[in-house]
Amino acid sequence: MEKKKIFTGKGDYGASGLIGKGRFLKSNRLFEALGSIEELSSFLGICKQSITEKSICQDIVTIQKALYRLMSDISYLDTNNENRLYLQTGDLETLERRIHDLSAGLVVPNHFIIPGDTPVSALVDYSRTLARKAERRVVQLFNKKEPKNTVILPYLNRLSSYLFVLELYLIQQLGGKQISINQNE
Repeated sequence: MEKKKIFTGKGDYGASGLIGKGRFLKSNRLFEALGSIEELSSFLGICKQSITEKSICQDIVTIQKALYRLMSDISYLDTNNENRLYLQTGDLETLERRIHDLSAGLVVPNHFIIPGDTPVSALVDYSRTLARKAERRVVQLFNKKEPKNTVILPYLNRLSSYLFVLELYLIQQLGGKQISINQNE
């Protein structure tokens, strides 16, 4: 078997390529958005290693796969491949269904909660903040141009809701104490 070269050296001077688009500075908003989504997916992998419930681990794998499809949509922005949408409405519907399933029977506090009631809920909360960061980067990216795939922004928005519900679910399932910020404090 022929050994494949792992690096090209083409990015050594601060530029990188995207499929069908040419080369861009690595500081380009496109790479900021893609990098934020990749960071979120990576951290979800850390969460997955800390969760014992198989259905939730499967949720995370499903989300990670959807995030790769979402990154494909962003990577193909402004190319001839714009008619091909990778993230689908079904991805959003699956996420919404899981939010509904996990939130059944949960006590949702009226105040902000302080992260860190359990180790795994703290990891999930951090993932939620990464989802929000990715959403902000994608909104900046699409600020001047309408996304061809109108599922992208709702998916990222719903993902942070899923992660919030998952945090509450894990706290309540593992017997952690919910701490709310008192409005009078």
